[in-house]
Amino acid sequence: MTNSDFSFDGVMTFKNIEDLINFIKENPSEKFFVCGGMSIYKQLIGFCSRMYITKYEEKEIIDADSHFPDIDESMWKITEKNEGKNENPKLTFYTYERI
Repeated sequence: MTNSDFSFDGVMTFKNIEDLINFIKENPSEKFFVCGGMSIYKQLIGFCSRMYITKYEEKEIIDADSHFPDIDESMWKITEKNEGKNENPKLTFYTYERI
């Protein structure tokens, strides 16, 4: 979803969540990638069967006002975990699959 007139070949955008959810329901065999913010993630996580999440560790706490929603770990399993090559920030890449 976007509030701007963003356009890029092969990329679909939606002006509201209802149109996006209807499109997902009408195309259940398609793969979709969600690039948040927090509100978008919260609204669409129920439609996801796989999540690619990058977690990072900082020596100093970064002042952030929003975060990825908490994951109900009884509904997801980690199927892949890879450590990033850099130390600052230290990144870990996870793939979660819905159980």
